[in-house]
Amino acid sequence: MRSCLLIISAAFAACSVQALEVPVGTTNHSEGYLVISPYSNDNQLLVQGTLEATGLVVGDNCYDSVAIVAGGAVSVNKVYVGSSSRGCELLVHNGGVLTASAFSLYGDATQGVAYPTLRNSVTVTGAGSLLNITDQLTVWSPDAPGEPGQFEEPREIPAYLRVSSGGEVRAGSLSVTNGSWVSVESGGTLTVESDLNASEDNLYLHSGSSLTVGGTLSGLDVVGDGCMVEAGHVIGNLLVNGYFSMGSEDGVVDGDLMLTDEGTLDIRAASTLTVTGDMTLDGQLNVIFEEFEIPEYGDFVQLFEIQGSVSGAFDSVTPLAVDGLEWDTSELYTTGTLQVIPEPSTLALMGLSAGLVVMYRRATAHRS
Repeated sequence: MRSCLLIISAAFAACSVQALEVPVGTTNHSEGYLVISPYSNDNQLLVQGTLEATGLVVGDNCYDSVAIVAGGAVSVNKVYVGSSSRGCELLVHNGGVLTASAFSLYGDATQGVAYPTLRNSVTVTGAGSLLNITDQLTVWSPDAPGEPGQFEEPREIPAYLRVSSGGEVRAGSLSVTNGSWVSVESGGTLTVESDLNASEDNLYLHSGSSLTVGGTLSGLDVVGDGCMVEAGHVIGNLLVNGYFSMGSEDGVVDGDLMLTDEGTLDIRAASTLTVTGDMTLDGQLNVIFEEFEIPEYGDFVQLFEIQGSVSGAFDSVTPLAVDGLEWDTSELYTTGTLQVIPEPSTLALMGLSAGLVVMYRRATAHRS
């Protein structure tokens, strides 16, 4: 197994000898940081076995450093990608797994041309591939004032994170700032345990993607066709053209909620969604009951706390899975409530039964 002495900046000085390759079936362990840079190890790391270290640095004041986790497993405390560097890449694929407590992906700035090849990136793709960050995941680039076509001021070189094709990214929290972005593509899954804070237009969901946020979600204004999003607290206006669920607890949309004819909204019967802005409704409303919850005649369900105006109506509301009962939607768009009532045929039978009882009592009274 090849190895070399790493030559690194003072910021990551506590490093040791490490392997450039970790083959299948082998384990490499270090108490220090592994730094991938052209000054020390041909600028590339390939992990197909198991790698354990204090930290991983992909690019340290350099260009084009690459780390590939191809079916292997990496376990470190911290990861830095693109530290004062350009064109650096971390690829997790072929069922590879990288686990860390904190992860930082950096962009850069230039007074020259911000070529796409200068962008630092992380890609998680393929079934079983996982980037698992137990605490903070940060995607950052500097707020540079320069504009295309002028070179007097520095221009931003954004960084980006992509997840696709069966790949998954999990994070305790996620922050996406300035011009950098996160793209969840077809077959990709992004799960954030607490808050996801993104700048405007920096979070992209493609058809076939899935996003789950356990805390506050900011920076997403459209749930596109074929996308699945679950979030309990959304900051800003939200247009739903795909699938949106607020999870198992009460939820809030701090803004307007717009559901198109292609959109689907899931709300649990025991929860309430508060919308602080206006509601424009269409599409499908699904009311979800837990397995032990059985709706009964006369039950009320408070689905919405309406604080603005309401226009439109749902194309359909999921029927009750109880024979003889249906929803009364007459107050859904005013008070936000549904009531369980008998179906017309059931109501007719109830009337017939009541009439037969009255006739029987009259006949009994007449005989007596």
